[in-house]
Amino acid sequence: MSCLLCSLALVQFFSYTVLTGQVVDPSGNPIPEARVFYEPGIGGALQVVQASNDGHFAFADIPLGGLGVFAIAPGWSYGGRHVTINPGEVLEPLRIVLKRPASLDGRVMDPRGDAIAGARITRIALLGEHMVGIPLAKLRAFNIEEPQSDSNGRFSIENLPQGGTVAVKAAHSSYAQESQDNIPVGSSNLRLTMYQGALIEGSVESRDQQVPVSNTAIIIRNAQPPHDTTTVLSDSFGRFSVRLKPGVYLYQAAGVGIMSPGWERLVVTGESPHPRMNLRVAGKGTIRGKVNDAVTGNPIPEVRITLMANGNVAALARTSASGAFQLEAAEGENRIRITTAPGYRTPAGGDTIVQLQAGENYELPDFWLAPLGGIKLHVLDEDATSPVPQAVISLLEPRQYGFHRSDNSGLAELRIQQIPDSGRIIGLAEDTSGHKSALFSIADVEINTPARVQLLSNGEVRGRVVNEAGRALSGLEVGGVYPGEAHEEPVLLWRTFSDANGNFHWPAQTPGVPMRCVVRGQGDQHGESGLFSLSPGEMKDTGNIVLTGGRSGKSMQGSSIRVRQFTALCPEEVSLRDLEGHPLLLCFVTTPEILVVENGLAHLRAVLGNFMPNTVLVITEPSPVQCEDLTFPVLRGTNPGLPTTYLLDADHKVQWETAGIPPVSIMRRYLE
Repeated sequence: MSCLLCSLALVQFFSYTVLTGQVVDPSGNPIPEARVFYEPGIGGALQVVQASNDGHFAFADIPLGGLGVFAIAPGWSYGGRHVTINPGEVLEPLRIVLKRPASLDGRVMDPRGDAIAGARITRIALLGEHMVGIPLAKLRAFNIEEPQSDSNGRFSIENLPQGGTVAVKAAHSSYAQESQDNIPVGSSNLRLTMYQGALIEGSVESRDQQVPVSNTAIIIRNAQPPHDTTTVLSDSFGRFSVRLKPGVYLYQAAGVGIMSPGWERLVVTGESPHPRMNLRVAGKGTIRGKVNDAVTGNPIPEVRITLMANGNVAALARTSASGAFQLEAAEGENRIRITTAPGYRTPAGGDTIVQLQAGENYELPDFWLAPLGGIKLHVLDEDATSPVPQAVISLLEPRQYGFHRSDNSGLAELRIQQIPDSGRIIGLAEDTSGHKSALFSIADVEINTPARVQLLSNGEVRGRVVNEAGRALSGLEVGGVYPGEAHEEPVLLWRTFSDANGNFHWPAQTPGVPMRCVVRGQGDQHGESGLFSLSPGEMKDTGNIVLTGGRSGKSMQGSSIRVRQFTALCPEEVSLRDLEGHPLLLCFVTTPEILVVENGLAHLRAVLGNFMPNTVLVITEPSPVQCEDLTFPVLRGTNPGLPTTYLLDADHKVQWETAGIPPVSIMRRYLE
């Protein structure tokens, strides 16, 4: 379940706007008697208005941030939209389409197959072009029944749109929350298996007086995919309890006018007893600001702002088209940090510190950012004199999607999104044949003379991942790591995954680069090879890399991934059948990543031309997709493994597993 069911948009800001719209049927005819709701984040209270006879509705005092807006009317299903309201934005009227209602039937069971009675269907998400979460648990206050399982574990969810697809979330006091995605409406055999999980108890107190605080939402978000979220309320004594499956979580408390400062980390191992979660809440206010271009004076959109409190991340925001941002924060000391500003230098003076009072609306001075200039690079062949035209350059530090190309004289101008803390730019240059490469490092980003890089023939790295008993471990991530200088952070050169026999292979290792292979397991588990550096064309076998206490993951190497299991989104005319019988580059992405990955893949297609296989993006979460901004087919579905990128042959068997966009050398090797 993703942002519609488990959003981190918990904020209610003190700046407001007006939201208007109309409720209509699929033919565009108005629907009278509709009740229209909005939910300001998973921790916020529902607000409702009655639509007029011509379907029109209006909300005044709408808070900024993410909102779920949905409607229901007699004889019609739920329908709605998820919208994000930015500072200074004027909203267009919203159109909510309701369809004829249908139901979804299922059964809740424990791992032994026994029925679970009294499981509540607390939330559903309507998937498709326009998606929205429907908080069934909150609708009880509006005389809309919350579905529950009977003594046979059976339940039925009514008022769902005919022909639609939904996600479902179930809760029970004796079990950990469970969810399931991509369920066709009309199904009658849905099975939800709930696990007991670990009992976690805690309390909420005021930070100043240390007295219990009741009716406060504790939001617990899984830090690992699919980032599901559990919400529980404190009782009249400020206490709460919840069951969670083993994993790593982030948690925070939020109530009317109060919140805990920052997201805290919780590791659930499944062993008992677990430490209590004790949260201290304080009054809250808002912090506003604006980011501008220091040269043109124009506002800068899409700047990422991080709010830190008590050493923890408390909130994230991005500037709107007007350059404005707004954050909700707990009273006390808060640190504002510009994390990323694509194409601009981030401020060198460190964090901006704000001492916030409860209920205060704090206005920051404007931030003024200087744009980054281009960095010139001259790409040369093995003889160190012949230029390499159309060489492909990717940046590893700062790591960013997208590619640069050298011109016919071997010159390239690199545009970076931000300068890393080290001040050093590290990148990879490859020729379009895919058999030569070089790693380069540029320390002086202000220099006008082009840096020079010489391409050499690639080497190969092989090895095997095993546990301490020598048994093969499959489906684990293996990375090539460049250690860098003593004062620098290591740089990840590549990532692949061990196959069913524990073997891994990287056929595009840049020569002359000191590196080691690192295997990552669960939590902090890792194993690594010794340090080595390859000569041009050399093959290196690292032998066994031991991961003590390691457990296998899931390798898809040699297995089939059937695209028909996914749902087609963009464009409307895309046919899953037409994708069969052709090699595919299959990339699984989240909604925030899609435009960045799309841009990087478009660069790669421009470089490779006919050597680029058919490429498909698969969205892994039920959130809105703007199809008009995309050029590759987009599907929706669940990633079958840990890699994000799979190279499939014409039979759609996995030939390669990696993360991110593969380098040119891998693409050429795969296709030749």
